Formats: sequence, C-alpha cells, structure tokens
Amino acid sequence: MLHRTPRTVLATVLSAVLLAGAPLATPPPASAQAVQTVTIAGSVADQQTGLGLSDGTVLLEQNGRRAGETKTNANGGFSFANVAPGLYDIDVAVQGYQHSRLTDQAITPGSGGLSIRIVLPHAASSDTSLKVIGKISATTRSALATTTVINRSVDPYVIQNEATLRVGDALLAQPGLTSFSLDSAPGDDLNISIRGERPSEAQLLIDGHPVGPIGVFNGTGGGFNYQLSPSFALSNIAITYGTGGASLNGVDAIAGTIDYQTIDPTRKPQFSFKQGAGTQGRMQSVGQATGTFGKLGYVLVSGVEGSVGGFSPQAITQRGLLAGDATSANVAANTWLVSGAYLLRNSLGKIRYQLAPNTALTLGAYIATSWNDKTGEGDNDYVTPEYALYSAQQGGNTCALPGGGTGYVAKTDANPNSCFTAAQYASAFSGPAGGTPLAFQTLHLQDYNERLTTTFGNHNLLVEGFQNSYMQYYDRNLAGFTNHYRTAGARISDDIVTDRNTLGFGYFNVSQVYTSGTYGSSGVQNKPDVPENVGNFFVRDILAVTPTLQLFTNLNFKHSSVTNSNNFDPRLSLVFTPKGSDIYRVSLGRGSESPNAQLKSSPPNVTTQPGALNPNCGGLNSIGSSSNPALIGENAKSIEVSYGHRFSSDSQFQVVGYDQEISNAIFSNVLPLTSFGAGAVPSNLSDFLNRISTFCGRPATIAQLGLTTAANAGNGRFRGIGVTERYRFNRSLFVDGGVDLLSARYYGIPIVSQMNNVTLIDGGQIVGVPFMKANLAVDLTLKDRTEFRIDGYFVGRGNALNRNPYGYANGFVSHPFGHGISLNLGVSNMFNSAYDQYGRIGYANFIPENSFGTDANAIQQQYNGNYGERFGLPERSFVLSLSAKTR
Repeated sequence: MLHRTPRTVLATVLSAVLLAGAPLATPPPASAQAVQTVTIAGSVADQQTGLGLSDGTVLLEQNGRRAGETKTNANGGFSFANVAPGLYDIDVAVQGYQHSRLTDQAITPGSGGLSIRIVLPHAASSDTSLKVIGKISATTRSALATTTVINRSVDPYVIQNEATLRVGDALLAQPGLTSFSLDSAPGDDLNISIRGERPSEAQLLIDGHPVGPIGVFNGTGGGFNYQLSPSFALSNIAITYGTGGASLNGVDAIAGTIDYQTIDPTRKPQFSFKQGAGTQGRMQSVGQATGTFGKLGYVLVSGVEGSVGGFSPQAITQRGLLAGDATSANVAANTWLVSGAYLLRNSLGKIRYQLAPNTALTLGAYIATSWNDKTGEGDNDYVTPEYALYSAQQGGNTCALPGGGTGYVAKTDANPNSCFTAAQYASAFSGPAGGTPLAFQTLHLQDYNERLTTTFGNHNLLVEGFQNSYMQYYDRNLAGFTNHYRTAGARISDDIVTDRNTLGFGYFNVSQVYTSGTYGSSGVQNKPDVPENVGNFFVRDILAVTPTLQLFTNLNFKHSSVTNSNNFDPRLSLVFTPKGSDIYRVSLGRGSESPNAQLKSSPPNVTTQPGALNPNCGGLNSIGSSSNPALIGENAKSIEVSYGHRFSSDSQFQVVGYDQEISNAIFSNVLPLTSFGAGAVPSNLSDFLNRISTFCGRPATIAQLGLTTAANAGNGRFRGIGVTERYRFNRSLFVDGGVDLLSARYYGIPIVSQMNNVTLIDGGQIVGVPFMKANLAVDLTLKDRTEFRIDGYFVGRGNALNRNPYGYANGFVSHPFGHGISLNLGVSNMFNSAYDQYGRIGYANFIPENSFGTDANAIQQQYNGNYGERFGLPERSFVLSLSAKTR
C-alpha cells in the first residue's frame, strides 16, 4: 500500500465504501419490524479550554420542523429520549459562541442511539450569523481531541469588517505568531512563524489537508506566502500550536498548523452580496450563495478586493540609487513609475450529496490569486541621509572644499568632479531606493477536495482525496522566475465508538512535486522536477478513564522519501475536570519533519534578479542556493500544561505553558560562488556587481557573491506562557484579552553560521521574535443590533519591524437597517501607529551581535548586510461597505 498512488488508494476505498453503503439507502419494509425509538445524548464544550458549556439551547429538527428542544446542563450535557428512526438536524446556540448546526444525523432502528460531542469556538463578535460546522459523524468523539491542544480561532467576519486586507495580517496579531519579513507595504511577501520557529516548520491546511510547500527550509525562507490570504471563502481560521497540529491532522508540522476552514452548505437557501470602498483605492465586491435542495447542498462564493497601498501610480526618482551621480541622465535613468497596486481574488465551489441517510459525498474547489506591483509593494526602501553619507565615507571619494575641510566627490551636469559638503551630499543622495521598474509578482492557489463520510454500527468512516497547485510568478523587467508546487494526497480513517472509548486508525499519504523555472524573452525554462512523499499510519484513542479523567492518545508511524527514514511520533494528553468550572490538561508529544526535498537534491539555483538583492557590503551576498544530500530531518519533543476556569456564562480564564525542543535544526550557510564552478556564475554578473557598488559606494567583485546551503546543527528551544481571558458584563458587552511571553532560542549554532550571520547568538533570543505580545478587544451591541468593536494590540521589543515597542488598533461599527441590509465602517491601524511609507535604512534598533560582529550601530549593520532597516505598519485605512442578505 505504501507504493500505491493516493488516487489509486482513494478510488479503491471509495468503491468499497459505496458498495457497503448502498444497501443502507434502501430501508426495509415497514412491516418487517416494529418501530424502535432511541436516545440521542451528547455534550457541548469550549474548543479552547474543553470546559462544558451550560445553558446552551439544543434543537432537534426533522424536515424543517422542530422535534425537540432542551438545554445543556452544568457540564454541557444534553439528551433527547424516545427519538424515532429518521434523519435529523441538531442546532446548537450558546451565548458567546459560534452558532452551529449538525446536519443529516441518521437514526436507524437497533442502533442503540447517538452519542454526540460538539466543540464550539468563541464568537469573535456579537454577530449571530449561522456558522455551519459541516457534516460531522453522529457518534464520533474525535472533535474532543481539539480541546487537548493549544489553539485559537480567527473569525473572517471580523477580518472583513475591520478592513484588514489579508488573513495573514490578522494572524500576525495572534499570540505566539510573528513574521521574519515584515515591511511597510500592505501587500508584500509575508511568512508566518509560530512561537518563533521557522515558517516552514508550520503548515497551512485547507479543511485539514496540507498545501505546498511541505518540508523544512533553511533559515526564515520557505513555507507558504501569506501575501496570498483572502478571507471571503472562509468560515473560520484555526491555529494549532506545537506538535498538537501534527497529531490532529497527521501532517508534518512541528511548529503547528493554520487551517483555513471553508464555508459549508446551509440548510436553508441564503444569498448575500457586499460592496465596499475606502481610502488608498480600496474596493471590495463579494457574492455568496448557500443552501440545500433535497439531498444536495451547495456553496458558491466569489470575491475580489484591491488597493493601491501606499503608492498611487506616480513617477518617483530613486535618489538613494544615484550613488554620487546627480547628472540629469542618471536622474532620468533612476526615475520610474511606482505603484502599490495589490489585488486579491477568492472563489469557492462546494457541493454535498446525501448518498444515503448515513453517507455523504462532498466535493470542493477553492481558488485564490494575488497580484502586486513590486515597485511599491516591497521595493519601498529609503536611503537615509546618515546612511548616504556613511556610504560615501567608506568609498573614500573625498575632496578638499574651497573654504577648507573635507568634502565628497559628486557628479553634476556642470562638473563631473564637484565637491559637496557632508550636508549637501547627504541631502542629494538620500531618498527612495527601489529595485527596478516593471516589477510584479503573482501567486495562484487551486485546491480540490473529495470527501466521503459514512457510519455503520459503531464505525465512522472517512475517505478523502485532495489535489492542489501553488504557483509563484516573479518578474523584473520582463525576466524572472517561477515556483510551482503540485501536491496530492489521500486519507482513510475509521473511528470505532463505544460508551467509554473511541478507537481510531487510518492512513494518510502526501506527495509533492516541485518545479522551478526562469523566463525571459525566450520563454520559460523549467528545471528538473523535485518529488517527495510522506506516508503516515496513525492510531488514536480517546478513553474515559473516569467521569472526570480522560486519556487522549495519538500514535503516528511515518515514512519520508526525502530522508528514506521512518519515524514514530506519539502524543499523550490527560484531561482532568474535577468540577464543571475547572479543567487541567497535560500533554507530552514528539514530532518529526523532513527537510524540503529542494535542500537535498535540487541543482544549484542562481537567481537572475539583481534588483531584488539587498547588498551586504562587508560580507558574502547570496544570489541563489545549492543542495546538501547529507541533510536529515528535524525532531521535536514538547510538554504542554494548561488550566482553565469558567466564572459564568462564557466568562473564563485560561493559562498555558509549554516547552519545546528541536534537534537537528537546519541552518543556513553562505559559501563563495567561485567554489561552485563556472556553471554557477550568472550571465548578468555585472548587474549584480553594479547593484552592490551602487549601495556600498565602492567597486564590487565576484568574491562578494555566494550561494546559500543548508546543514543540520544545533538545537532550538521554545518556551512560553500565555494567558487568555473573556469577561462578559452582560448580553451586549464583553471583552477579550491576553498576554503572551515567549522565549525562542537556538543552542549549538555552528561557527560558519555565526560567521555568515553575526546576529545569530548562541542562546540568544531569535531576532524578530518579541518576548511579549498582548491584546485587548471590546465588543458592544446596542438594542437596535448596532455593533461596535475595537481590537487593540501591543508588540514588545525585538519585533520584526526592528523598532521600539508599539501598539495599534483595528475596529468597526456595523448597523443593520432591516430586510438583511447592513452598513459597516471598518478601520485598520485606526491611530496610524508606527506608520511609515518606507523602510528607513540605518534607522533600526541596533541588533546585538555575536563575537564575529564588528558593527557599532544600525548604519554599520545595514552596510554590512546585518539588519539596520526600520520598517513600519501600513497607513490607516477606512472601508465603508453595504451588505445585503436574504434568508
């Protein structure tokens, strides 16, 4: 079975399940047996803490008519007695939580009844829109496993209402999440780090299955680019921290997972449309239709949003690139059209067909694209006067001023050997320093999913197949590169439920093929494909040891084609609830993740884009990468503890602590380009040397160029404490808050890596990972259902913007007019906090250096390629939108 393709496995299993389920679609004659009634029993729990939710309303409906209603007790339990066979919907509403509905729950004669476990995430606002959590097997308890991991939910409703452009921006506000590539552009490249670990050590999921790329990359590169992160087709974004993400989903992800959960069909037909407009050229149009006709449920979503960001199209002279030459010809050569144009599109199509009362087939297609003009989305660097003067001083182009003293040589139309004073030189040659004109990037993601669920007896069977394509096109002056990840996989699992125990087992396989290419006037030239495959047999068990003690076990047996190795990754959780208002959790886990196949087997990859290079004047400049066949996978082990307490209603408090260690950590090293032979030297070598010379004020040589390689060395340790709290004052007003303290460090860093990056300090906090983050949200709903919300955030020292601690806030006000029409005003960065249109070179906070570093300030750090640039948040943005919804 390990050698069969995912599609072959899926086809075989689908055929078997359909044959097995077919007889269930034909009920026996009414006279064959007497009607037997059964009991439906279950519980409702908070997803984040696992605490039972009391005083919730549970409705039992059949064919649109109410068949029963009850309330959850102090422990979240409920039951319906004497339920006749048939197909039922179960609707759950708890104050402060997302309104959820379980559809098409089959009651069959002699089944012994249903045991339902429902887990609800907090509602991030007072919106009462129906949140459908999809077709969940009626007797499974697997949803309870989500309460054993450290997790958070992000509501797309709030993202859209607060004028947040991307899901990625909302993720960065969450505790424990940061980025190593933040800048002042609202639509530039964006990676996401969980707990300070590498972005590629976390995995993006769509409805529980992975999206390329998979595997660990060296350094802070690799992983999914959250520049492509629209929110229109999503019902929820679930963040799972640490090895719990891998144990829940069966994927390789030692840092955690981010799961895009798409919209599901509603029971009744609904249609909505939103049109918005705002500052910075913001425009938004979104249409959505959901519903169910007979056995067929459907979802159709299409949305588009655009902005000009910080730069409406305009000609800007890149004075920071003049490098001592102020002649009109050089000024004209460095003046070009700059635009911050950024566009996001998102579509979703989904159908769910009820093959039999206990069998459903769901087919889904998720498509997202982004396009951004790199001249203003990423190329918005700015050479400060201090840095311009320092570069001139290092170049040694001095001259004697007529009145005495030392000046600096500059070219002008009148005199090619003019002598400028320090102030004149700093003023003339400071300013914007973009890459090149005609630069753009586009990202495409297409994901297709097929899922079949069925129940028979105590068995709950899931069969799933998926395929996705993640592509990047990068262009500078009609020449660039492409990256293409094609991922496919299959999953089959069975959960066997008894009164006190749920035993599950199955197999999950993921295959990926990576293709890179370059293109220009002669078209695209692709390099050889790089394949990889991970297979995972898993066993999971949920055991109710006593009424107050539960044991959760996940065992994963994995094989990686990249390292040709086997790994055993167990995870064990104990959950103790001595009384309904308190819960204690302890989890021990081990995880493993293979290096990305590119790092082991791909040929040297040299870029042809000198405009994208941020020069290092004092060391090697990496212009590409080379593989290392000796790489092995990373391993992680962790312990997590938490305590939760509910005060009343949805008012609650939770504190979590964790300690995770990573061994065989993959580091980056830069080796001289000449050591890779003549074949690694780019044909446009002079363009790279000119780029470095322009920034550094002195001639560059090939000795300053290198390629990045990867190696296993050292260990990482990531420890932290997080506190979250919700307090509800009344039905209309509640607050959410939290504080996160994080220590992220590497030990045993190889000497060559410390020499290549002098800000890598053995045992020091990882650069770009703030030790402290905090958040506070206030949500108020008036009697006429007008809603006010403000989310405030604090980011401490050591942040990715390389600036002092800062705070910012987003918010919205929404007013309904009746008949499904509402008006919303959203604002992001409402106080214009930490805003800067440019990244200011030489103005960053000084980053501590190891013993190989010689920099004394941020200007020297920038000159030598070791940080030094201070970034800012995007400018305050308003969006006014009108929505219409029918039900």
